Amino acid sequence: MRGVNSMKPCAFVNQTLRDHSLGSLSNVDAVFKDGYFKTVKRRMDRFMQHSLKSGRVEEADVRTIQGMSWERWRDLIRFLTAIHDIGKADDYYQKKFNDSCEASKSSFRLHEVSGALVLFNAKWNSNLVKLWSILAILNHLNAIRTVSNLKGYEGEIKPEMLKLKNYGSVLVSDPQISSLIRKVTGVVDNVSPVDYDKSNFQEMKHWVEFMATKPLAKPYILLLFPIIIGDNLDSSQNRSKDETSRNKSRFIQSLQNMKVIVVDH
Repeated sequence: MRGVNSMKPCAFVNQTLRDHSLGSLSNVDAVFKDGYFKTVKRRMDRFMQHSLKSGRVEEADVRTIQGMSWERWRDLIRFLTAIHDIGKADDYYQKKFNDSCEASKSSFRLHEVSGALVLFNAKWNSNLVKLWSILAILNHLNAIRTVSNLKGYEGEIKPEMLKLKNYGSVLVSDPQISSLIRKVTGVVDNVSPVDYDKSNFQEMKHWVEFMATKPLAKPYILLLFPIIIGDNLDSSQNRSKDETSRNKSRFIQSLQNMKVIVVDH
């Protein structure tokens, strides 16, 4: 149970999940300017038009996605950045920390799964935008490189890894996070972390496997790219305590150098 003065949920040793979420967002805002989101809009529109001509999507899907302004794409990417690590709020991971976010070890293996469940159980105006958003969360650490890997990880997922009501609700009720959620109203609604179970995972797995077999999944990269940049830039100072630090030192240095470059086209 979360104490009155608890810093939980925690993202890393000595860092709260709220601070990491907003820190990641701050880095996205610093690196990605309006031109990037306008490019996302143009590429999504072209992709949908081509998919319509190929008979892969219905005209209603095209109208919905082409009806999204570049500002809506920006708000969606900012929202996804802010909640990309919400799976770390699982009771399973948080019990390793004390109320000051101190711990001798901070592994969050497979936290992407419960984070994706939050999005899967929300209400979306487009199944394609839902798919792209879920894939962005599943892949933000390149931990689940292909959808087929979900089946391979199934045996490793413990029931307590899917319990998000306690600490996940703390994150989404934060005023700054909830403001970001309100900005995507109409695109995605009812973003409410709850305690999930294996049947919820099974349902998501089957749905993602079905949707991603179609040649419609590729645009998720446009949503994923800013999340990876923001996440890794913010967490770089904590990597000595993180399980992936040894493998990412060069990558982090490249991202730090990137901060002087404005991604605007």
